[in-house]
This record gives sequence, structure tokens and C-alpha cells, in this order.
Amino acid sequence: MLQLSPAMEAYEEAIRTALGAAMEVARQARLRGLDPSTQVEIPIASDLADRVEALLGIRGVAVRIRELEQQMSREEVALRIGDDFVKRKFGETKPGADP
Repeated sequence: MLQLSPAMEAYEEAIRTALGAAMEVARQARLRGLDPSTQVEIPIASDLADRVEALLGIRGVAVRIRELEQQMSREEVALRIGDDFVKRKFGETKPGADP
């Protein structure tokens, strides 16, 4: 894990706090019922691997992406993750089913 200086940790915390406030504003706006969805759809993620996992809703994908990124390019990672899905390595029991 990346070690941050105290100044960078404070900066990151300020960003997280501001993001939380913005997400709450979006949530409150959605609750007014003027949008087709009452949920804020954008999942919060710290990196690409977390983003992919949040969008797919399948646990374990982020860990596998990070593992593969140590060995190959992003393009190769994308193909390998596709292979992992074909092999149902993330606990899927049938096509299109969440584990």
C-alpha cells in the first residue's frame, strides 16, 4: 500500500469529506422524485480495480485485477479477467447470475 505524507493524507481526507457531502446532495436531490431513479448510481472507488468491482457487483474482481496488473498490461488484464469470467472463477453459478 502507498504511504502518504501527513499533508497528502489530510488532502485525501478533505477530498473524501467533500465527496461525501456531494453524494449526500445528490441523494437528497434524487429523493425529490424528479429523476427516474432515487439512487445515486455512481459507485465510489479508489482505483480502476475497485471501480470495475463496484460496477459489476461481484466480489473478488478488484483483487484479481490488482494481482494481474503486477504481471501484465491493462489490455492483457482485461482479456485475462474475461477468461476468468468464462471459467466462472468469481463464484458465478450460471450465466448472468450474481454470486
